[in-house]
Amino acid sequence: MRACEEVSELSPAEPIVLEATPGELWLGAWGPINAVIWARTATVDMVTRIDRRLTLRYDALDRQRMSTVHVVLQDVGPPDPDVRAALVDMNERWKDAVACGAVVIERVGLAGAALRSAITGIIILAPKHYRVKVFDALEPCGTWVAEQHSRVTSIPVEAAQLIQWLQHARGAVTS
Repeated sequence: MRACEEVSELSPAEPIVLEATPGELWLGAWGPINAVIWARTATVDMVTRIDRRLTLRYDALDRQRMSTVHVVLQDVGPPDPDVRAALVDMNERWKDAVACGAVVIERVGLAGAALRSAITGIIILAPKHYRVKVFDALEPCGTWVAEQHSRVTSIPVEAAQLIQWLQHARGAVTS
């Protein structure tokens, strides 16, 4: 996987890093699938940076629908109201470009329940333009995203390869 500044110059099938801020955020793409690894609580600035990179990614895919997996690491807290609003706004802007979305929340216990509640609130507030599902692990998420993306776009995505790439992306943040 390689980092790049100008995403639109790359083949859409080549795994790339779109944004990597150590201890904060990692955003990458593999074919039509994006992954956002949240290493700390989201800020409006982080959402804005993701939105800008997704614009480049969408152009690199010749404006074909893409799917995004958000992985929220163990120590990440729930977003504040301004961030939730920014995420809902971003969802609305991308409504016609997304095949499906998924959120993996790794946090356990009461804090995990609170974070799942905040994310579910974002999903509930967002218009239902595409399917979004919340998970607690990468494996079932990868299987679901591969199935949903393939069904919606008719572009096959292999679940095993997607899961392997998601594990690699997650490891890029924690290593």
